[in-house]
Amino acid sequence: MLPAVSEDPPSLLMRVVGGLSCLVLGAATGVIGTFAHQSGWTLLGARLPVGLVAALLAVACLVAGLRLALDSRLYAGLAAVGILVAIGVLALPGPSGSALLPANFAGYGWTLGPAVISALVLAWPRGLSRDSGRGPRGWNTDGGEETAQ
Repeated sequence: MLPAVSEDPPSLLMRVVGGLSCLVLGAATGVIGTFAHQSGWTLLGARLPVGLVAALLAVACLVAGLRLALDSRLYAGLAAVGILVAIGVLALPGPSGSALLPANFAGYGWTLGPAVISALVLAWPRGLSRDSGRGPRGWNTDGGEETAQ
Protein backbone atom coordinates (compact mmCIF):
# COMPACT_ATOMS: atom_id res chain seq x y z
CA MET A 1 0.00 0.00 0.00
CA LEU A 2 1.34 3.42 -0.90
CA PRO A 3 1.67 6.05 1.85
CA ALA A 4 -0.61 9.07 1.89
CA VAL A 5 0.77 11.90 -0.21
CA SER A 6 -0.02 15.56 0.29
CA GLU A 7 0.16 18.03 -2.58
CA ASP A 8 0.91 20.91 -0.16
CA PRO A 9 4.48 22.15 -0.58
CA PRO A 10 6.61 23.08 2.43
CA SER A 11 6.28 26.62 3.75
CA LEU A 12 8.54 29.42 2.58
CA LEU A 13 10.36 29.38 5.92
CA MET A 14 11.13 25.68 5.58
CA ARG A 15 12.41 26.16 2.02
CA VAL A 16 14.66 29.05 3.09
CA VAL A 17 16.02 27.05 6.04
CA GLY A 18 16.58 24.07 3.73
CA GLY A 19 18.42 26.23 1.21
CA LEU A 20 20.63 27.80 3.86
CA SER A 21 21.36 24.35 5.27
CA CYS A 22 22.47 23.17 1.85
CA LEU A 23 24.74 26.21 1.49
CA VAL A 24 26.32 25.52 4.88
CA LEU A 25 26.74 21.80 4.13
CA GLY A 26 28.37 22.68 0.82
CA ALA A 27 30.69 25.21 2.42
CA ALA A 28 31.70 22.72 5.12
CA THR A 29 32.41 20.09 2.45
CA GLY A 30 34.48 22.61 0.49
CA VAL A 31 36.50 23.65 3.55
CA ILE A 32 37.18 20.09 4.68
CA GLY A 33 38.05 19.00 1.15
CA THR A 34 40.41 21.94 0.68
CA PHE A 35 42.35 20.98 3.78
CA ALA A 36 42.29 17.24 3.00
CA HIS A 37 42.88 17.11 -0.76
CA GLN A 38 46.70 17.14 -0.45
CA SER A 39 46.72 14.02 1.77
CA GLY A 40 48.18 10.92 0.22
CA TRP A 41 49.62 7.52 0.90
CA THR A 42 52.87 6.22 -0.49
CA LEU A 43 52.64 2.68 -1.76
CA LEU A 44 55.63 1.02 -3.45
CA GLY A 45 57.18 4.42 -4.12
CA ALA A 46 54.08 5.89 -5.76
CA ARG A 47 52.06 8.61 -4.05
CA LEU A 48 48.34 7.85 -4.10
CA PRO A 49 46.06 10.95 -3.88
CA VAL A 50 43.73 9.49 -1.26
CA GLY A 51 42.70 12.91 0.06
CA LEU A 52 41.72 14.16 -3.39
CA VAL A 53 39.71 11.03 -4.15
CA ALA A 54 37.93 11.19 -0.78
CA ALA A 55 37.18 14.90 -1.17
CA LEU A 56 35.78 14.44 -4.68
CA LEU A 57 33.68 11.50 -3.50
CA ALA A 58 32.30 13.67 -0.69
CA VAL A 59 31.32 16.34 -3.23
CA ALA A 60 29.70 13.78 -5.52
CA CYS A 61 27.80 12.14 -2.67
CA LEU A 62 26.53 15.46 -1.29
CA VAL A 63 25.40 16.99 -4.57
CA ALA A 64 24.01 13.78 -6.10
CA GLY A 65 22.37 12.78 -2.82
CA LEU A 66 20.57 16.10 -2.52
CA ARG A 67 19.55 15.96 -6.18
CA LEU A 68 18.09 12.48 -5.81
CA ALA A 69 16.62 12.74 -2.33
CA LEU A 70 14.90 16.08 -2.77
CA ASP A 71 14.08 15.69 -6.47
CA SER A 72 15.17 19.27 -7.11
CA ARG A 73 18.12 21.01 -8.68
CA LEU A 74 17.76 24.00 -6.34
CA TYR A 75 19.12 22.42 -3.16
CA ALA A 76 21.87 20.52 -4.97
CA GLY A 77 22.81 23.75 -6.75
CA LEU A 78 22.97 25.65 -3.46
CA ALA A 79 25.26 22.98 -2.02
CA ALA A 80 27.44 23.24 -5.13
CA VAL A 81 27.60 27.03 -4.73
CA GLY A 82 28.68 26.58 -1.10
CA ILE A 83 31.40 24.14 -2.14
CA LEU A 84 32.75 26.35 -4.92
CA VAL A 85 32.66 29.55 -2.87
CA ALA A 86 34.56 27.86 -0.02
CA ILE A 87 37.18 26.55 -2.45
CA GLY A 88 37.48 29.95 -4.12
CA VAL A 89 37.91 31.82 -0.84
CA LEU A 90 40.47 29.34 0.50
CA ALA A 91 42.37 29.43 -2.81
CA LEU A 92 43.28 33.06 -2.21
CA PRO A 93 46.73 33.59 -0.72
CA GLY A 94 46.78 34.36 2.99
CA PRO A 95 48.55 37.28 4.66
CA SER A 96 51.83 35.38 4.61
CA GLY A 97 51.47 34.71 0.88
CA SER A 98 50.96 30.96 1.22
CA ALA A 99 48.06 29.22 -0.52
CA LEU A 100 46.09 26.14 0.44
CA LEU A 101 45.76 25.12 -3.21
CA PRO A 102 49.23 24.60 -4.67
CA ALA A 103 49.77 24.26 -8.41
CA ASN A 104 50.11 20.48 -8.51
CA PHE A 105 47.96 17.54 -9.63
CA ALA A 106 45.85 17.45 -6.47
CA GLY A 107 45.44 21.23 -6.46
CA TYR A 108 44.20 21.34 -10.04
CA GLY A 109 42.00 18.30 -9.44
CA TRP A 110 40.41 19.94 -6.40
CA THR A 111 39.97 23.26 -8.20
CA LEU A 112 38.27 21.79 -11.27
CA GLY A 113 36.79 18.50 -10.03
CA PRO A 114 33.95 19.81 -7.85
CA ALA A 115 32.80 22.19 -10.60
CA VAL A 116 32.71 19.38 -13.17
CA ILE A 117 30.96 16.96 -10.79
CA SER A 118 28.38 19.58 -9.82
CA ALA A 119 27.72 20.52 -13.44
CA LEU A 120 27.17 16.87 -14.40
CA VAL A 121 24.83 16.20 -11.47
CA LEU A 122 22.82 19.37 -12.02
CA ALA A 123 22.57 18.80 -15.79
CA TRP A 124 21.39 15.20 -15.39
CA PRO A 125 17.89 14.88 -16.90
CA ARG A 126 15.04 14.32 -14.51
CA GLY A 127 13.63 11.40 -16.51
CA LEU A 128 16.73 9.30 -15.82
CA SER A 129 16.62 9.66 -12.03
CA ARG A 130 15.68 6.91 -9.59
CA ASP A 131 11.98 7.87 -9.70
CA SER A 132 11.35 7.38 -13.41
CA GLY A 133 8.26 5.33 -14.02
CA ARG A 134 6.78 5.78 -10.54
CA GLY A 135 3.40 7.20 -9.75
CA PRO A 136 2.51 10.80 -8.96
CA ARG A 137 4.87 12.82 -6.80
CA GLY A 138 3.93 14.83 -3.76
CA TRP A 139 4.91 15.54 -0.17
CA ASN A 140 4.82 12.50 2.09
CA THR A 141 3.01 13.38 5.31
CA ASP A 142 2.94 9.96 6.97
CA GLY A 143 6.41 10.40 8.48
CA GLY A 144 9.09 7.86 9.16
CA GLU A 145 11.78 6.47 6.93
CA GLU A 146 9.70 3.45 5.99
CA THR A 147 7.25 5.66 4.14
CA ALA A 148 9.70 8.04 2.46
CA GLN A 149 9.25 8.38 -1.27
